[in-house]
Amino acid sequence: MIKNAWDDRTLKEYKNKLFKKLHSDIVERIYTSHLIGNDPDLVMHGGGNISVKTIEKNTIGEDVKTLRIKGSGWDLEKINNVGLPALDIKKLLKLGAISKLSDEGLVSFQRQCLLDPGAPNPSIETLLHAFIPEKFVEHTHSTPFLFLANIKNSKKVIHDLFGDKVAFVPYVKPGFDLALLANSTYRSFDKLEGMFLEHHGHFTWGDTAKESYDRLIKQTNTVEKWIDTLNPSKQPKLNKKTTKNISNKADRHAFIRDLRSSVNQIGQGEYILITDVSKKILDILDNKSLKKFVNRWVLTPDHIIRTKGKPLLFDLVNKSYSAADIYQKVENYTVQYTDYFNTFYKKGLHTMLDPLPFMIWVRGLGIVAVSKDVKSGKIINDLSSQTLRVFDKHIHTNKGFYSLPEADLFEMEYWSLEQAKLGKSTRKPLQGKVAVITGGAGTIGKACAEKILFHGGNVVLIDKDKKELEKVTLNFNSDCVRSLDIDITKPNASDEILKFVTNFFGGADILISNAGSAVEGMTDELESQKFRDSFELNFFSHYELAKEFIKFYKHTNNKGQILFNISKQSINPGVNFGAYGIPKLSIIGLMKQLALENGLHGIRVNGINADKIQSGLLTSSMISKRSKARKVSKQDYLTGNLLRSEILADDVADGFMALILSLSKTTGHIITVDGGNIEASLR
Repeated sequence: MIKNAWDDRTLKEYKNKLFKKLHSDIVERIYTSHLIGNDPDLVMHGGGNISVKTIEKNTIGEDVKTLRIKGSGWDLEKINNVGLPALDIKKLLKLGAISKLSDEGLVSFQRQCLLDPGAPNPSIETLLHAFIPEKFVEHTHSTPFLFLANIKNSKKVIHDLFGDKVAFVPYVKPGFDLALLANSTYRSFDKLEGMFLEHHGHFTWGDTAKESYDRLIKQTNTVEKWIDTLNPSKQPKLNKKTTKNISNKADRHAFIRDLRSSVNQIGQGEYILITDVSKKILDILDNKSLKKFVNRWVLTPDHIIRTKGKPLLFDLVNKSYSAADIYQKVENYTVQYTDYFNTFYKKGLHTMLDPLPFMIWVRGLGIVAVSKDVKSGKIINDLSSQTLRVFDKHIHTNKGFYSLPEADLFEMEYWSLEQAKLGKSTRKPLQGKVAVITGGAGTIGKACAEKILFHGGNVVLIDKDKKELEKVTLNFNSDCVRSLDIDITKPNASDEILKFVTNFFGGADILISNAGSAVEGMTDELESQKFRDSFELNFFSHYELAKEFIKFYKHTNNKGQILFNISKQSINPGVNFGAYGIPKLSIIGLMKQLALENGLHGIRVNGINADKIQSGLLTSSMISKRSKARKVSKQDYLTGNLLRSEILADDVADGFMALILSLSKTTGHIITVDGGNIEASLR
């Protein structure tokens, strides 16, 4: 059952602390939106809608009756006043006098009604909310109502459960026509408290936020109770075979690795994989009856825009899949999707979307989203999870599942408004890419991560300093950043890193081998063990990582990159610094050899020859020692180059980004970032 989470004390906090400068109506609207958005069984991720009618002042101080409604692309669980654009409702309702309007025309007119022309686009369902006269309106896609949306006799069930309190609206694609039909339906009833839109969702409303929210919970639970009467049987437990398979992390890692390899070879562009291995999902996937739902279509047309019509199913419990098997299944899916597109498309009007499966169900592992970024992947998995929960109800009630015909689903998936977005969208250069950065908690590591995120990539930070690593990761505050505290000199560290990256993102595309530690002392006086330890970190850890990453790239047909941080010390050595400079000099040889041997696979291996920067490695104390060793002042030590400029971590990160983004046909190369140092020049 859905919990009624209304709490007067929390609402008071919203009004007195969080949103104290906003109109009370808008604060209550934000509060109830968060209540709805935080319940995964109440609204599908990225979907649903809410609105409130209130009075606001326009630019010249006039009172205007407005409709505040969720902006396109905003999530209910995180919405604020910016995500609730205000429209002049009197002007908006003039659309009730016409009988025909294109989707593009509706979007254009809605923007003309905005009080703030710079506000987000209002939802395509804005007019429907405007036609309902009550102050607060909710539109959700709860799990119980989605079950109801896909059975044959839903109209009769609505009447039996609610009488004349909830109206049934037959399916019409969202937009102007649906708004007119809903308006006509509303006015055909007296004292209506809600509407059920076939194959779409559920509306409630009220004169207060609490009344509207209470009705939403009550009506949703009424449907849930009815579903329970159909078959009260409990979920089956996982069998031993499934449990054994889930614990086999090596198999799981190999499957995800090969799955990402397949989608990136077959698809248009590059994708990451986001997994959900929750027990609830595993329980549902373990039900053998689920197979008959794999060829069913999505719960609502809203789902198809993000997930495609059908999932791709793998069964790791009863089968093992080679890389070739996985590739074949993904390819077969794309062929079937292409046939579906060719059946319904109109030449010159529709451009085929990437035919990859975005929603993948894996018995014994969980659900996998194929996506271009983490946010989209989480939305796909939330929708996938909700789909499975609805299917589970169908399995245990023996109710037939009836989705919309393929032609209607195609119309929604290839909606002109969605197609228009494709033409306007700009793909960032590192979207779908994953970069692993060793020394990730250090100054250069952080600077590299910032630039990779800016260009749309995903980052895994590696460092043995757990406390500092947690701090850095927390400061990024991004789902696109993960971190692993590990000593990269320990045996099997490379394998652990690759498995960690694969489990979170599906694999890796870029290694920035940046970790290092400065060891001081005259070469002939230094203890041999200290010299060996320096080689372990400053050379052999780079070698082991690069070796394993190249094996990974070759196995997954990935034209990945290896980038080494090569110190200026390797070219222009300084006194008392041989234990640091000699391993770094060895990395130059390693870089050239790897570039020579792996160019035919499209794998690029390059390096940055960076001069000193102030960092965790080059501390204030170290600067004092090194400046004395070179017999110069601290300032001259830091700016002793042709440009008389101090080198910053950002400068080094820019060098790495040039190799990643711009020099796509460069390998075996070293970029020098030192402000100009003739003694350290390579040519």
